[in-house]
Amino acid sequence: MWEKRYLVSCIRNRSLSPDTTTILWRSLTPKPNIDVSDDDCRDQLRMDRATFHKLCYMLQSVGGLKTSRRVTVTEKVAMFLSVLAHHTKNRCVKFQFKRSGQTVSKHFHAVLHCVLRMQSLFLVKPHPVTEDSTDVRWQKFPPLIT
Repeated sequence: MWEKRYLVSCIRNRSLSPDTTTILWRSLTPKPNIDVSDDDCRDQLRMDRATFHKLCYMLQSVGGLKTSRRVTVTEKVAMFLSVLAHHTKNRCVKFQFKRSGQTVSKHFHAVLHCVLRMQSLFLVKPHPVTEDSTDVRWQKFPPLIT
């Protein structure tokens, strides 16, 4: 608690640079924690921790996503998944992750470009079901195109 009071007094006295103030303030404010539990991670990101970390590793190694000066890869991917999983607006993610709207938008698009670069790994082209298919699931549906 004393750290926040000290930081507020430094901001008022303007004894720290704006860059240093921002870094200190972000280090003192709580951020959404990815490594809490599998249930919480599933609720927030729609995947468990192991899958989330595998996705981050794939985006980093294969997709070329890099950690920026102040935002890690896991935080970028968490912002991206938060928008997709809950259909949240930029403002909500900005508040949740304590970032500016421009930062959220920039990193969302960076992750999106990596995912699109890796679409051959993530998306599989479906195979059409033939008329002579022996699979029981498709026998109930007659072929529509004749």
